[in-house]
Amino acid sequence: MNPIEKLIKQITDITNTKKAADIRIYKLLDNYITDYTVILSADNTIHCKALLETIVETSKKFLDDCSDNNFYKIPGISGNPESQWVIVDLNSIVIHIMCTEIRVHYSIDRHFEKKGAVYHI
Repeated sequence: MNPIEKLIKQITDITNTKKAADIRIYKLLDNYITDYTVILSADNTIHCKALLETIVETSKKFLDDCSDNNFYKIPGISGNPESQWVIVDLNSIVIHIMCTEIRVHYSIDRHFEKKGAVYHI
């Protein structure tokens, strides 16, 4: 398992224990802007914030010990939990944390299903 896959596994395992729903991993094809996209659902804005904090903490610990240049050393965060959609950018991995209603409304999974393959670690 390469470093990218190890971090994805750590993130999906920990968010699963924090009750993230419908966790999907997409391995993107055709020189997309990132290698992997992870999408997960939160029950509400409080849950979204808790998942964000967990992902950032897990990522920082992993990145501190990692010498792989495929990652940013500090996760980029776009959006906020109150908006019900937060994106965490780790360069080779982009994570979307979305409240369920927002995920259904924007149908983001359909876009990534066209751009890549569902990936299982």
